[in-house]
Amino acid sequence: MSNEISTIKPLWSETDIPMLRPFLIAILILSTSNSSVSAERDNICGDPHISCPALVYQGLTYPYPRESGSFLFIDGASYPYTKITGDLLGDSEVRLPGDITLKVSDLLEKLGLEELKNQRLHAVVGYGSNPAPSQLSRKYAADIGTRGIVMPVIKGSIEDYDVVWTPLFVQYGSMPSTLFPSPGTKTDIWINWMTTDQRERADQTERLSENWYTRTTLSPEAVEFAGPNPDMLEVYISCYGALDL
Repeated sequence: MSNEISTIKPLWSETDIPMLRPFLIAILILSTSNSSVSAERDNICGDPHISCPALVYQGLTYPYPRESGSFLFIDGASYPYTKITGDLLGDSEVRLPGDITLKVSDLLEKLGLEELKNQRLHAVVGYGSNPAPSQLSRKYAADIGTRGIVMPVIKGSIEDYDVVWTPLFVQYGSMPSTLFPSPGTKTDIWINWMTTDQRERADQTERLSENWYTRTTLSPEAVEFAGPNPDMLEVYISCYGALDL
């Protein structure tokens, strides 16, 4: 994999963009306006697990609320880190409700998830919705309450890149984002420390097989964050480049 983020020319022009988003959202809203639609009918919005109005709300609220700092994501819950060491699932500490501080290893043991603390973790830069707890809950819903999902999400910053729109529309009407070279810019990012299985799931949600996004490497010198130094820093980049306005 290359460690250079290329400047891919967008496929859609600036004259296409202003009309597409409101049109798509209008279609989603109108699709729910007919009260005679049978309950047995397939969801016209394409997802049997969520209503069309919920999809519209999901699209309008992208990239979703985030924690103000680093946190440990466990089965849909977020535990803010109060101490970050080189062992994010060991002697690092998090805050529980009631202002209780606990070592992560102790918390995992109390939750019956201690077997997950020794898995290999991959550092993946998150900048759009991937650092948002609600999006992680959606993406890893199949693991929550079953085999368990444990993911450190560490806040940091990146230099000489910015987070910009990419000319795509996803099913629920949002226009996602991508990293793009921007000399002199410094912006917030998060590091999603993923297991191999979690990264494979992220590959699916980023539509790698459909060439929506690609997973590539990024120079560690461009990023600052607390915790262990990864052997390799990865990032998802849109294959459509930045929106050109």
